[in-house]
Amino acid sequence: SREAVAFYSQLKELYPIEKIALASIDDQVRGQAILDLGVGGGRTVAALHGISSDYIGLDYSKDMVRYCQQNFPEVEFVHGDARDLSQFRDNSFTLIVFSNEGLCMVNHKGRLAILSEVQRLLGPGGIFMFSSYNTASIAHDGEFEWIRFQSCANPIRLAVRAGRCLAQNLYSLINRMRFKKFELRLPEYSIVNDVYHYYSTLLYYMSIDNQKRQLRDHGFSGAIDVVDTAGFVSMRDSSDKTLCYLARK
Repeated sequence: SREAVAFYSQLKELYPIEKIALASIDDQVRGQAILDLGVGGGRTVAALHGISSDYIGLDYSKDMVRYCQQNFPEVEFVHGDARDLSQFRDNSFTLIVFSNEGLCMVNHKGRLAILSEVQRLLGPGGIFMFSSYNTASIAHDGEFEWIRFQSCANPIRLAVRAGRCLAQNLYSLINRMRFKKFELRLPEYSIVNDVYHYYSTLLYYMSIDNQKRQLRDHGFSGAIDVVDTAGFVSMRDSSDKTLCYLARK
């Protein structure tokens, strides 16, 4: 939608955990072929294209692709589905990125299809950098969050804010009632009706151990690093909602 394009086009730079992760592999991927999945409004373009001009951005939304083409005319963008990347040859990329938890916005079958496609496209020693939701976070509990009302002294603005807050909470509650029944909570992973976009989303959550196991099962036999807001996760757990993974083929 026009609103979705406008929302994602406001995001302009990498998140802190992405900066940490990308800096750690800069010397391995600089000047190499990069595929940026779910490029959206182009938040990751400047950083990744700055590492390598051999860069392609891909998105499922034609409007997102069109927006990026207009705003980054020197960069190549294509329309496609991360679950089927047959337009690309085997072993054709050194780095593949799927940011903004894009891997969590498909069902289990779709997630496994994406992992298979990414593994196929990466060359030997290639790296898959992606973000994913963490079952150890409070958000995994799925408690409903009311949108907080922000008061002000101006009576006109106060009335507008009150009406907007009421409408947003009502919309969120209706979505919650519609989508809560589709949640799944299994030993391996969860599908949670999450707060984003007024509870109109169903998002995939997974623990660190299960995520590593899932990657191994799909041919990522090299080192797997995990980054949270405190830096690299080694033997400790993390309660961050979002984690960034660096999985090597």
